[in-house]
Amino acid sequence: MGLINKEHSIDTTTTKHRSNFVLLVFIVAFIILVCSLIDLQFIKKNQILEATSIKHTRTLKIQGTRGKILDVNGIPLAQDEVCYNLEFYREYNLKSERESYTNSIIFAIELINKYGRDIEPTFAITKNAEGNFVFNWGDVSDETAQKRENTWRSDFYFADSKGKKMSPEEMYREMRERYVIPEEISDEMAFKVLGIWQDSIQSYWASKSITILKNISLELVTAIESYSYELIGFNVTEKSLRVYPQGTVASHIVGYLGRITAENRAYYDERKYDIESLVGVSGIESVMEAELTGASGERSGKRVVEVTSGGRILKELSFVSPKSGNNVYLTIDNNLQRVAEEALRKNIAEIKARQLEEYNKKTSYYLNLVAERGGKEIQFASVGAVVVMDVTNGDVLSLVSEPNYDPNLFSQGISQADLDAIVNNNAKPLFNKAISSSDTPGSIFKLGMSLAGLEEGAISAGETIYDEGEYKKYVSGTEKGPMCGWYKDNHETHGHINVINAINYSCNYFYYELADRLGIEKIKKWAHNLGLLDKTNIELTGESVGIVGDQKTLYDNERDINNQDTSLPYLVSKQLRTILTECASYSNKTLSETDINNIINRCFDMVGKSRTEIFDLTIAMLVNEYGLSRSKVRDDTRYKIYSSIVQITWTNTTTIQTGIGQSITTVTPIAVARYISALVNGGYVYDAHIVDKVTSSNGELVYEQQPTLVRQLDVKQDNLSVIKQGMRDMVNESEDRYSSTARKYFDEFKYKTQLGGKTGTAQVSQINLEDNAWFVAFAPYEKPEIAIVVYIPNGRSGSMASSTVKEIAEYYLDLKYAVENDDLPGDNTVVY
Repeated sequence: MGLINKEHSIDTTTTKHRSNFVLLVFIVAFIILVCSLIDLQFIKKNQILEATSIKHTRTLKIQGTRGKILDVNGIPLAQDEVCYNLEFYREYNLKSERESYTNSIIFAIELINKYGRDIEPTFAITKNAEGNFVFNWGDVSDETAQKRENTWRSDFYFADSKGKKMSPEEMYREMRERYVIPEEISDEMAFKVLGIWQDSIQSYWASKSITILKNISLELVTAIESYSYELIGFNVTEKSLRVYPQGTVASHIVGYLGRITAENRAYYDERKYDIESLVGVSGIESVMEAELTGASGERSGKRVVEVTSGGRILKELSFVSPKSGNNVYLTIDNNLQRVAEEALRKNIAEIKARQLEEYNKKTSYYLNLVAERGGKEIQFASVGAVVVMDVTNGDVLSLVSEPNYDPNLFSQGISQADLDAIVNNNAKPLFNKAISSSDTPGSIFKLGMSLAGLEEGAISAGETIYDEGEYKKYVSGTEKGPMCGWYKDNHETHGHINVINAINYSCNYFYYELADRLGIEKIKKWAHNLGLLDKTNIELTGESVGIVGDQKTLYDNERDINNQDTSLPYLVSKQLRTILTECASYSNKTLSETDINNIINRCFDMVGKSRTEIFDLTIAMLVNEYGLSRSKVRDDTRYKIYSSIVQITWTNTTTIQTGIGQSITTVTPIAVARYISALVNGGYVYDAHIVDKVTSSNGELVYEQQPTLVRQLDVKQDNLSVIKQGMRDMVNESEDRYSSTARKYFDEFKYKTQLGGKTGTAQVSQINLEDNAWFVAFAPYEKPEIAIVVYIPNGRSGSMASSTVKEIAEYYLDLKYAVENDDLPGDNTVVY
């Protein structure tokens, strides 16, 4: 019994000691905690507050509102509207903090999806159709793709190490681990998450937010705000969204916005733009960027705020208001623009339907022609352009390029699928065909030829030329000469014809003879005088320039073969190389590269020489100097060399083809509008303008465009009247055996007496369905106000473009005469 009591006593003592030890540990821990709190609260308070203030003060740049683009009547074509964007901002963080950001990103994407939106993956690595991990840089050259890959590897520390280069899949797996993406997250979601990390890290300014999603709904804004504490790094900001209220209307004029690129970053850095600013890429948005922008350093404001470590704004410390951009008014009329666009669109569809009908009637015939040119498919009408110009000052009232596009796609963040659809469209929707297309004009060129002939004394208004049908002046023997179209189709001629009838009937023979009398230099002179060979200087980028060819256009012996106006000399040099190689092989001779180059250069020296001279020089060179087979050279090679040289030799035949708007003759629709204007306004050649004025955001006039007179032609007004008369007759004269094909289209047109016009059908291949269609017109006749130009490549016939001209003229003249007849009511009268 005593033993049992002793053991119990020992056990009780041990328990007491243990309890005292635990109590002591708690007391010590409590003392340490209290000391730490005292130190934190009193000793380090000021240091922490100071550090917190520095770390969490952010300066936010605020862009001013971008100026409006408006039509001549003040109808908005482009304007800013308030929208809400979702942005992501990360503090410089340790790997241990990345998990929180990644979880926040995943949660944000899920929330975005819940409200019907999605994040476009921007991560550089993706999966191809075969399921392999690859880099995806879009539609860029191999060189550009390699540069981007090298930059990306460097930015994310994947540069080559010890000769080992990680594969895209290896880097993707490493990135998942680096940014703590859970294993259960799919590759598709991971690409989106890593895309946000990537864009944030590669942002030009790491301290700036990046925009994740633009123009989010108020419902999504509310949801994001309600989960603000879970969404670390995310913030909703109020921004301006560029909106194009007219949609596709006037898209090639207005243009669109895009991000600052590496190529133009230096320019915008100098003007203190934020890297995420949207800037004008094309059209007026680009040309008038300096006037429109609210994003430049001089117009931007700033906001200094205090934020949490997760980027949440706590309070505003200071604010400097931004300045808005200026407004740009254009010369175009939005309603006229709509009429012109719709008319052209319908016209192209009508022409294509008729082309297909004609093709189906003669399928075998056209299939043979296609086979003869190697199977290249027939090009039917699908695109076109319209220009309507005020002939009194060069103002552009309408400018159409079909097909168009919706600039809203770009300002609101275009998807890759939408971008691919635009870029890969064979009709090239982004290409402004009204100013950038330079094409063969056909018979509309005869108007300028007529004025040149009258002014240079090559023809008088009353003089006639006898149309013989086939122009045989520069052909011999049984060779066929160029023909008048009427003769070719009907086997009869126009007989004696003056310049007015030549315009009316579009007689090729008349203009062959006139071109021969004038010569190519005078033809070029008047094409230049009338504004066809210079830029119109319209306030849009990408304007092309027309040409009228001559010997230097075909081949200029003062320039290298590879530095010519066209690629023809280079192609001829390739032909000659093949001819010489074949001849040497037949002759069992070897020509060195130096020999061949020397012979080619000497062949080019023969340009301009007669056939006999070329034959003699070829034999002397190839047989006597290089020892090639005399029989081969005489029977075959000299003919082939002559045929090649003729291709780059300007001849009298080439000149007369120029007289009907063929040969090496190209014009742009915008220059043709200026050309027609000069022919009907008394000889005044104006630059084209599409900007009317610029005003400040509060309406004050900043700048007003004035007409730019390039030159006033010293021409007889009677000669210009002859041109106008020929154009009116083409539309108005009663039917006769020589009537133009276009005249029937105007039989029932109510304003035909107010109209003058001219068709142009330009051959571009041996298949007539592919001919270019031009129709030019002016109205009203007595005192012209507008010039109308319609251009439809592969449009079959100029007369087929008449419906667009009629709709435009009818709209314009309806409005004109309605206004003129709208008398104001008298006093004390009721207006109904």
